[in-house]
Amino acid sequence: MRKTLLILVLVTVLPAVGQHYKPFKVETGLFWSELSKQGIGGMALVPYIEPKYNISDHFALGMRLEFLTFDKADFIDINIETQDRAKLYLNDAIYKNGMDISGRTFSLGLGGEYYLSTGRIRPYLGGGLAIYATKYKQTNLIINQTDSQTSAGIYFRIGTNINHFRIGGEWNILQKRTFDPSYFSLKLGYEIGGSKRLF
Repeated sequence: MRKTLLILVLVTVLPAVGQHYKPFKVETGLFWSELSKQGIGGMALVPYIEPKYNISDHFALGMRLEFLTFDKADFIDINIETQDRAKLYLNDAIYKNGMDISGRTFSLGLGGEYYLSTGRIRPYLGGGLAIYATKYKQTNLIINQTDSQTSAGIYFRIGTNINHFRIGGEWNILQKRTFDPSYFSLKLGYEIGGSKRLF
Protein backbone atom coordinates (compact mmCIF):
# COMPACT_ATOMS: atom_id res chain seq x y z
CA MET A 1 0.00 0.00 0.00
CA ARG A 2 2.81 2.41 0.93
CA LYS A 3 4.69 1.56 -2.28
CA THR A 4 1.57 2.25 -4.37
CA LEU A 5 1.04 5.57 -2.61
CA LEU A 6 4.68 6.52 -3.16
CA ILE A 7 4.45 5.69 -6.87
CA LEU A 8 1.33 7.84 -7.24
CA VAL A 9 3.05 10.77 -5.52
CA LEU A 10 6.15 10.44 -7.71
CA VAL A 11 4.09 10.21 -10.91
CA THR A 12 2.23 13.37 -9.90
CA VAL A 13 5.12 15.45 -8.58
CA LEU A 14 8.20 14.50 -10.60
CA PRO A 15 6.94 15.70 -14.01
CA ALA A 16 6.52 19.20 -12.54
CA VAL A 17 10.19 19.39 -11.52
CA GLY A 18 12.11 21.57 -13.95
CA GLN A 19 8.97 23.04 -15.56
CA HIS A 20 8.72 26.73 -16.33
CA TYR A 21 4.99 26.69 -15.52
CA LYS A 22 3.31 25.76 -12.23
CA PRO A 23 1.31 22.53 -12.51
CA PHE A 24 -2.20 23.40 -11.28
CA LYS A 25 -4.58 25.81 -13.02
CA VAL A 26 -8.28 26.40 -13.58
CA GLU A 27 -9.65 27.90 -16.78
CA THR A 28 -12.97 29.70 -16.78
CA GLY A 29 -14.72 31.87 -19.32
CA LEU A 30 -17.62 32.28 -21.73
CA PHE A 31 -18.40 30.62 -25.03
CA TRP A 32 -20.80 31.08 -27.92
CA SER A 33 -21.94 28.02 -29.85
CA GLU A 34 -23.83 27.09 -32.98
CA LEU A 35 -25.44 23.77 -33.89
CA SER A 36 -23.66 22.14 -36.81
CA LYS A 37 -26.83 21.46 -38.81
CA GLN A 38 -28.66 24.10 -40.81
CA GLY A 39 -31.18 26.38 -39.20
CA ILE A 40 -31.82 29.90 -37.96
CA GLY A 41 -30.73 31.08 -34.55
CA GLY A 42 -28.02 29.76 -32.28
CA MET A 43 -26.90 29.19 -28.74
CA ALA A 44 -26.45 31.65 -25.90
CA LEU A 45 -23.21 33.00 -24.45
CA VAL A 46 -22.70 30.75 -21.42
CA PRO A 47 -19.95 29.97 -18.86
CA TYR A 48 -17.65 26.96 -18.62
CA ILE A 49 -14.89 25.75 -16.28
CA GLU A 50 -11.85 23.48 -16.78
CA PRO A 51 -9.49 22.39 -13.97
CA LYS A 52 -6.14 21.28 -15.46
CA TYR A 53 -2.75 19.87 -14.54
CA ASN A 54 0.42 20.72 -16.47
CA ILE A 55 2.30 17.46 -16.85
CA SER A 56 5.02 19.41 -18.66
CA ASP A 57 5.47 22.85 -20.22
CA HIS A 58 4.02 21.43 -23.44
CA PHE A 59 1.23 19.13 -22.23
CA ALA A 60 -1.74 19.47 -19.85
CA LEU A 61 -4.55 17.13 -18.82
CA GLY A 62 -7.89 18.37 -17.58
CA MET A 63 -11.61 18.00 -17.01
CA ARG A 64 -14.15 20.11 -18.90
CA LEU A 65 -17.57 21.08 -17.56
CA GLU A 66 -19.91 23.21 -19.64
CA PHE A 67 -23.60 24.00 -19.87
CA LEU A 68 -25.25 25.44 -22.94
CA THR A 69 -28.69 26.34 -24.25
CA PHE A 70 -29.90 26.29 -27.83
CA ASP A 71 -32.86 27.45 -29.88
CA LYS A 72 -33.08 26.55 -33.57
CA ALA A 73 -35.85 27.29 -36.02
CA ASP A 74 -36.54 25.07 -39.05
CA PHE A 75 -34.10 22.42 -37.87
CA ILE A 76 -34.08 19.84 -40.69
CA ASP A 77 -32.18 16.94 -39.14
CA ILE A 78 -35.04 15.39 -37.14
CA ASN A 79 -35.17 11.60 -37.09
CA ILE A 80 -38.84 10.67 -36.97
CA GLU A 81 -39.55 6.98 -37.35
CA THR A 82 -41.64 5.94 -40.35
CA GLN A 83 -44.43 4.54 -38.18
CA ASP A 84 -44.61 7.76 -36.14
CA ARG A 85 -44.91 9.79 -39.30
CA ALA A 86 -47.73 7.56 -40.48
CA LYS A 87 -49.56 7.86 -37.17
CA LEU A 88 -49.26 11.63 -37.22
CA TYR A 89 -50.22 11.86 -40.91
CA LEU A 90 -47.08 13.93 -41.39
CA ASN A 91 -46.70 14.52 -45.12
CA ASP A 92 -43.35 15.09 -46.82
CA ALA A 93 -43.94 18.79 -47.42
CA ILE A 94 -44.43 19.51 -43.70
CA TYR A 95 -41.66 17.13 -42.64
CA LYS A 96 -39.11 18.76 -44.95
CA ASN A 97 -39.87 22.15 -43.42
CA GLY A 98 -38.30 20.81 -40.25
CA MET A 99 -39.07 21.63 -36.64
CA ASP A 100 -38.20 24.21 -34.06
CA ILE A 101 -35.85 22.79 -31.42
CA SER A 102 -34.91 24.35 -28.10
CA GLY A 103 -33.21 22.91 -25.05
CA ARG A 104 -30.05 22.64 -23.00
CA THR A 105 -27.00 20.37 -22.82
CA PHE A 106 -24.64 19.62 -19.94
CA SER A 107 -21.33 17.97 -20.78
CA LEU A 108 -18.51 16.44 -18.76
CA GLY A 109 -15.27 15.66 -20.57
CA LEU A 110 -11.69 14.53 -20.07
CA GLY A 111 -8.99 15.67 -22.44
CA GLY A 112 -5.56 17.08 -23.08
CA GLU A 113 -3.77 19.99 -24.74
CA TYR A 114 -0.42 20.28 -26.44
CA TYR A 115 1.27 23.71 -26.38
CA LEU A 116 3.51 24.53 -29.32
CA SER A 117 5.72 26.97 -27.38
CA THR A 118 6.62 28.00 -23.83
CA GLY A 119 6.63 31.77 -24.36
CA ARG A 120 4.09 34.47 -23.58
CA ILE A 121 2.02 33.46 -26.63
CA ARG A 122 1.34 29.72 -26.63
CA PRO A 123 -0.68 28.22 -29.52
CA TYR A 124 -2.27 24.88 -28.62
CA LEU A 125 -4.00 21.84 -30.09
CA GLY A 126 -6.15 19.48 -28.07
CA GLY A 127 -9.16 17.25 -27.70
CA GLY A 128 -10.90 14.69 -25.54
CA LEU A 129 -13.86 12.46 -24.81
CA ALA A 130 -17.12 13.64 -23.24
CA ILE A 131 -20.62 12.65 -22.18
CA TYR A 132 -23.43 15.02 -23.22
CA ALA A 133 -26.84 15.06 -21.50
CA THR A 134 -29.43 16.95 -23.57
CA LYS A 135 -33.01 17.89 -22.75
CA TYR A 136 -34.96 19.42 -25.61
CA LYS A 137 -38.37 20.38 -26.95
CA GLN A 138 -39.34 19.92 -30.60
CA THR A 139 -42.34 21.54 -32.25
CA ASN A 140 -43.81 22.08 -35.69
CA LEU A 141 -47.35 22.40 -37.07
CA ILE A 142 -48.59 19.19 -35.45
CA ILE A 143 -45.89 18.01 -33.02
CA ASN A 144 -45.11 19.41 -29.59
CA GLN A 145 -43.03 17.10 -27.42
CA THR A 146 -40.25 17.18 -24.83
CA ASP A 147 -37.55 14.52 -24.63
CA SER A 148 -34.00 13.90 -23.46
CA GLN A 149 -30.98 11.97 -24.65
CA THR A 150 -27.47 11.14 -23.43
CA SER A 151 -24.74 10.92 -26.04
CA ALA A 152 -21.06 10.05 -26.08
CA GLY A 153 -18.85 12.31 -28.13
CA ILE A 154 -15.42 13.69 -28.88
CA TYR A 155 -14.15 17.24 -29.12
CA PHE A 156 -11.24 18.90 -30.88
CA ARG A 157 -9.82 22.34 -30.13
CA ILE A 158 -7.34 24.83 -31.45
CA GLY A 159 -6.40 28.24 -30.11
CA THR A 160 -3.80 30.26 -28.29
CA ASN A 161 -2.88 31.42 -24.78
CA ILE A 162 -1.72 35.01 -24.34
CA ASN A 163 -0.36 35.11 -20.81
CA HIS A 164 -3.41 34.01 -18.77
CA PHE A 165 -5.98 34.83 -21.48
CA ARG A 166 -7.25 32.25 -24.00
CA ILE A 167 -9.15 32.30 -27.24
CA GLY A 168 -10.00 29.23 -29.27
CA GLY A 169 -12.43 27.24 -31.35
CA GLU A 170 -13.87 23.86 -30.41
CA TRP A 171 -15.70 21.21 -32.44
CA ASN A 172 -17.99 18.83 -30.51
CA ILE A 173 -18.98 15.73 -32.48
CA LEU A 174 -21.77 13.82 -30.74
CA GLN A 175 -23.31 10.42 -31.24
CA LYS A 176 -26.55 10.98 -33.13
CA ARG A 177 -29.76 9.72 -31.54
CA THR A 178 -33.12 11.49 -31.96
CA PHE A 179 -31.34 14.44 -33.56
CA ASP A 180 -27.73 15.48 -34.06
CA PRO A 181 -26.72 17.98 -31.34
CA SER A 182 -23.11 18.36 -32.55
CA TYR A 183 -21.90 21.94 -32.24
CA PHE A 184 -19.04 24.38 -32.73
CA SER A 185 -18.07 26.86 -30.02
CA LEU A 186 -15.90 29.96 -29.82
CA LYS A 187 -14.36 30.39 -26.37
CA LEU A 188 -12.87 33.34 -24.49
CA GLY A 189 -11.27 32.32 -21.21
CA TYR A 190 -8.89 33.16 -18.41
CA GLU A 191 -6.57 30.79 -16.53
CA ILE A 192 -6.20 31.07 -12.75
CA GLY A 193 -2.89 29.57 -11.64
CA GLY A 194 -0.42 27.73 -13.84
CA SER A 195 1.75 30.83 -14.24
CA LYS A 196 5.49 30.84 -14.89
CA ARG A 197 7.75 30.09 -11.95
CA LEU A 198 9.84 32.97 -10.61
CA PHE A 199 12.80 30.66 -10.00
